[in-house]
Amino acid sequence: MSLQSGIEAVMQGRYQEAVKILEQFCRSCADQSCSEYNSAQVWLVRAYQGTGDIGKAMTLCEKLMKSENLQARHWAEQMCPTLPNTLAPHSSGIQKNNRAATASVKLAMGGVGVFWKKVRDLLNPAN
Repeated sequence: MSLQSGIEAVMQGRYQEAVKILEQFCRSCADQSCSEYNSAQVWLVRAYQGTGDIGKAMTLCEKLMKSENLQARHWAEQMCPTLPNTLAPHSSGIQKNNRAATASVKLAMGGVGVFWKKVRDLLNPAN
């Protein structure tokens, strides 16, 4: 499975599929300092976020904040604070919280394709 197919899965909203592809890509990557590995990690944060696995997204984002790759580190420093620290608590207002969260995600997604293209271009300057 290729990095590009993982990126495409994220951009098309197929987050579960993207997680599988990107995790496999990262496991099989021999050089964890190469730009492709760092790019896969960045996209994997986004895939985890898309599946609602904020814990994994935060853990990986924090790891990227310590990366030797300056572009990945800079991206993570901007991304980590935007990830919610906890999921909405179970309460009588959960439907209202879900509607608000859905509206927030829709607003946040505006222009995300352009943003991710820029991230990909930064992490893969040869393209």
